[in-house]
Amino acid sequence: MNWDAIGALGEVIGATAVVVTLVYLARQVRHASEEAGQLARQHEDERTADLVQTLYAKVQETAALKLEHWNLSHVLELPETYAEVRDRIRIAVADASDSERVALLEAEKTIAAMQLIQFEETHYHYSLAVRAGNETREAIVGEILAYYTMGALRNPRLLWLASPEGGNLASHLNATSLAYYEATVLENDAEPLSHPPDSVGVVAPTTE
Repeated sequence: MNWDAIGALGEVIGATAVVVTLVYLARQVRHASEEAGQLARQHEDERTADLVQTLYAKVQETAALKLEHWNLSHVLELPETYAEVRDRIRIAVADASDSERVALLEAEKTIAAMQLIQFEETHYHYSLAVRAGNETREAIVGEILAYYTMGALRNPRLLWLASPEGGNLASHLNATSLAYYEATVLENDAEPLSHPPDSVGVVAPTTE
Protein backbone atom coordinates (compact mmCIF):
# COMPACT_ATOMS: atom_id res chain seq x y z
CA MET A 1 0.00 0.00 0.00
CA ASN A 2 1.39 3.40 -1.01
CA TRP A 3 1.05 5.46 2.16
CA ASP A 4 2.42 8.55 0.49
CA ALA A 5 -0.36 8.42 -2.10
CA ILE A 6 -2.95 7.84 0.58
CA GLY A 7 -1.59 10.78 2.58
CA ALA A 8 -1.66 13.04 -0.43
CA LEU A 9 -5.20 11.96 -1.19
CA GLY A 10 -6.20 12.70 2.39
CA GLU A 11 -4.73 16.19 2.14
CA VAL A 12 -6.68 16.81 -1.07
CA ILE A 13 -9.89 15.55 0.53
CA GLY A 14 -9.25 17.67 3.60
CA ALA A 15 -8.52 20.76 1.53
CA THR A 16 -11.64 20.16 -0.53
CA ALA A 17 -13.72 19.84 2.63
CA VAL A 18 -12.34 23.13 3.89
CA VAL A 19 -13.19 24.86 0.61
CA VAL A 20 -16.69 23.41 0.61
CA THR A 21 -17.17 24.52 4.20
CA LEU A 22 -15.94 28.02 3.43
CA VAL A 23 -18.25 28.28 0.40
CA TYR A 24 -21.17 27.07 2.50
CA LEU A 25 -20.38 29.55 5.28
CA ALA A 26 -20.00 32.37 2.76
CA ARG A 27 -23.43 31.57 1.33
CA GLN A 28 -24.94 31.43 4.80
CA VAL A 29 -23.40 34.76 5.74
CA ARG A 30 -24.59 36.35 2.51
CA HIS A 31 -28.09 34.93 3.01
CA ALA A 32 -28.17 36.15 6.60
CA SER A 33 -26.96 39.58 5.49
CA GLU A 34 -29.66 39.76 2.85
CA GLU A 35 -32.31 38.78 5.38
CA ALA A 36 -31.00 41.34 7.85
CA GLY A 37 -31.03 43.99 5.12
CA GLN A 38 -34.59 43.10 4.18
CA LEU A 39 -35.69 43.25 7.83
CA ALA A 40 -33.94 46.60 8.27
CA ARG A 41 -35.57 48.01 5.14
CA GLN A 42 -38.93 46.66 6.24
CA HIS A 43 -38.48 48.19 9.68
CA GLU A 44 -37.43 51.50 8.13
CA ASP A 45 -40.42 51.43 5.76
CA GLU A 46 -42.73 50.81 8.72
CA ARG A 47 -41.20 53.72 10.62
CA THR A 48 -41.64 55.96 7.57
CA ALA A 49 -45.25 54.88 7.17
CA ASP A 50 -45.97 55.56 10.85
CA LEU A 51 -44.33 58.97 10.65
CA VAL A 52 -46.21 59.97 7.50
CA GLN A 53 -49.47 58.82 9.02
CA THR A 54 -48.81 60.97 12.10
CA LEU A 55 -47.94 64.04 10.05
CA TYR A 56 -50.95 63.64 7.76
CA ALA A 57 -53.17 63.22 10.81
CA LYS A 58 -52.09 66.68 11.97
CA VAL A 59 -53.06 68.13 8.60
CA GLN A 60 -56.44 66.43 8.90
CA GLU A 61 -56.85 67.87 12.40
CA THR A 62 -56.43 71.30 10.83
CA ALA A 63 -59.29 70.59 8.45
CA ALA A 64 -61.44 69.48 11.38
CA LEU A 65 -60.69 72.75 13.20
CA LYS A 66 -62.19 74.68 10.30
CA LEU A 67 -65.49 72.94 10.91
CA GLU A 68 -65.38 73.24 14.69
CA HIS A 69 -64.32 76.89 14.77
CA TRP A 70 -65.83 78.50 11.67
CA ASN A 71 -65.06 82.01 12.95
CA LEU A 72 -61.33 81.16 12.86
CA SER A 73 -61.26 79.19 9.62
CA HIS A 74 -59.80 82.14 7.70
CA VAL A 75 -56.45 81.56 9.48
CA LEU A 76 -56.43 78.02 8.07
CA GLU A 77 -57.33 78.94 4.50
CA LEU A 78 -54.90 78.85 1.60
CA PRO A 79 -53.98 82.28 0.19
CA GLU A 80 -56.20 81.90 -2.89
CA THR A 81 -59.42 81.54 -0.89
CA TYR A 82 -58.45 83.61 2.15
CA ALA A 83 -60.10 86.94 1.29
CA GLU A 84 -63.45 85.39 0.43
CA VAL A 85 -63.65 83.40 3.66
CA ARG A 86 -62.35 86.30 5.77
CA ASP A 87 -64.98 88.67 4.37
CA ARG A 88 -67.82 86.24 5.12
CA ILE A 89 -66.64 85.78 8.69
CA ARG A 90 -66.12 89.52 9.08
CA ILE A 91 -69.80 90.07 8.26
CA ALA A 92 -70.88 87.31 10.63
CA VAL A 93 -68.97 88.74 13.60
CA ALA A 94 -69.65 92.40 12.86
CA ASP A 95 -71.87 92.73 15.95
CA ALA A 96 -69.37 91.06 18.28
CA SER A 97 -68.81 92.77 21.63
CA ASP A 98 -65.42 94.18 22.62
CA SER A 99 -64.68 91.15 24.78
CA GLU A 100 -65.66 88.80 21.92
CA ARG A 101 -63.36 90.71 19.57
CA VAL A 102 -60.46 90.34 22.00
CA ALA A 103 -61.21 86.62 22.31
CA LEU A 104 -61.21 86.27 18.51
CA LEU A 105 -57.84 88.00 18.22
CA GLU A 106 -56.31 85.75 20.86
CA ALA A 107 -57.81 82.66 19.25
CA GLU A 108 -56.31 83.69 15.91
CA LYS A 109 -52.86 83.70 17.52
CA THR A 110 -53.45 80.25 18.99
CA ILE A 111 -54.43 78.78 15.62
CA ALA A 112 -51.48 80.45 13.89
CA ALA A 113 -49.07 79.21 16.56
CA MET A 114 -50.42 75.69 16.13
CA GLN A 115 -49.70 75.83 12.39
CA LEU A 116 -46.16 77.00 13.02
CA ILE A 117 -45.58 74.23 15.57
CA GLN A 118 -46.77 71.60 13.09
CA PHE A 119 -44.50 73.09 10.44
CA GLU A 120 -41.55 72.96 12.86
CA GLU A 121 -42.21 69.31 13.67
CA THR A 122 -42.48 68.40 9.99
CA HIS A 123 -39.30 70.29 9.18
CA TYR A 124 -37.50 68.46 11.99
CA HIS A 125 -38.39 65.05 10.55
CA TYR A 126 -37.50 66.24 7.06
CA SER A 127 -34.06 67.34 8.28
CA LEU A 128 -33.50 63.96 9.94
CA ALA A 129 -34.35 62.17 6.70
CA VAL A 130 -31.94 64.36 4.74
CA ARG A 131 -29.09 63.77 7.21
CA ALA A 132 -29.76 60.02 7.24
CA GLY A 133 -29.77 59.86 3.44
CA ASN A 134 -33.23 58.29 3.48
CA GLU A 135 -34.42 59.47 0.08
CA THR A 136 -37.84 57.81 0.34
CA ARG A 137 -38.66 59.46 3.65
CA GLU A 138 -37.16 62.74 2.49
CA ALA A 139 -39.41 62.81 -0.57
CA ILE A 140 -42.61 61.91 1.27
CA VAL A 141 -42.08 64.20 4.26
CA GLY A 142 -40.89 66.89 1.84
CA GLU A 143 -44.31 66.85 0.19
CA ILE A 144 -46.00 67.42 3.54
CA LEU A 145 -43.51 70.17 4.35
CA ALA A 146 -44.36 71.86 1.05
CA TYR A 147 -48.01 71.97 2.14
CA TYR A 148 -46.90 74.38 4.86
CA THR A 149 -44.25 76.41 3.04
CA MET A 150 -46.16 76.76 -0.23
CA GLY A 151 -49.64 76.99 1.23
CA ALA A 152 -50.63 77.08 4.89
CA LEU A 153 -47.84 79.40 6.10
CA ARG A 154 -48.57 81.84 3.27
CA ASN A 155 -52.00 82.56 4.72
CA PRO A 156 -52.18 86.38 4.86
CA ARG A 157 -53.40 86.52 8.45
CA LEU A 158 -50.83 83.96 9.61
CA LEU A 159 -48.09 85.93 7.85
CA TRP A 160 -49.05 88.99 9.88
CA LEU A 161 -49.28 87.14 13.18
CA ALA A 162 -45.91 85.50 12.51
CA SER A 163 -44.23 88.81 11.69
CA PRO A 164 -42.49 91.12 14.18
CA GLU A 165 -45.16 93.74 13.48
CA GLY A 166 -47.96 91.30 14.28
CA GLY A 167 -47.75 88.63 16.94
CA ASN A 168 -44.07 87.80 16.29
CA LEU A 169 -44.96 84.11 16.48
CA ALA A 170 -42.23 83.01 14.07
CA SER A 171 -39.62 84.09 16.62
CA HIS A 172 -40.58 81.04 18.70
CA LEU A 173 -39.40 78.65 15.99
CA ASN A 174 -36.02 77.02 16.52
CA ALA A 175 -33.20 78.63 14.56
CA THR A 176 -33.07 75.98 11.84
CA SER A 177 -36.82 75.99 11.20
CA LEU A 178 -36.92 79.79 11.30
CA ALA A 179 -34.20 80.00 8.65
CA TYR A 180 -36.08 77.49 6.49
CA TYR A 181 -39.33 79.45 6.97
CA GLU A 182 -37.68 82.68 5.93
CA ALA A 183 -35.99 81.10 2.90
CA THR A 184 -38.99 79.16 1.57
CA VAL A 185 -41.85 81.47 2.55
CA LEU A 186 -40.73 85.06 3.06
CA GLU A 187 -37.69 85.30 0.79
CA ASN A 188 -38.46 82.74 -1.91
CA ASP A 189 -37.59 84.47 -5.18
CA ALA A 190 -38.69 81.48 -7.23
CA GLU A 191 -42.10 81.34 -5.52
CA PRO A 192 -42.79 84.80 -4.06
CA LEU A 193 -45.79 85.53 -1.87
CA SER A 194 -48.94 86.06 -3.91
CA HIS A 195 -50.88 87.78 -1.12
CA PRO A 196 -49.58 90.32 1.41
CA PRO A 197 -49.97 89.94 5.17
CA ASP A 198 -53.36 90.95 6.57
CA SER A 199 -53.01 93.17 9.64
CA VAL A 200 -56.78 93.32 10.28
CA GLY A 201 -58.31 89.86 9.94
CA VAL A 202 -62.01 89.40 10.66
CA VAL A 203 -62.19 91.99 13.40
CA ALA A 204 -62.46 95.09 11.20
CA PRO A 205 -61.76 98.45 12.82
CA THR A 206 -64.92 100.00 14.22
CA THR A 207 -66.03 103.36 12.85
CA GLU A 208 -67.36 105.98 15.20
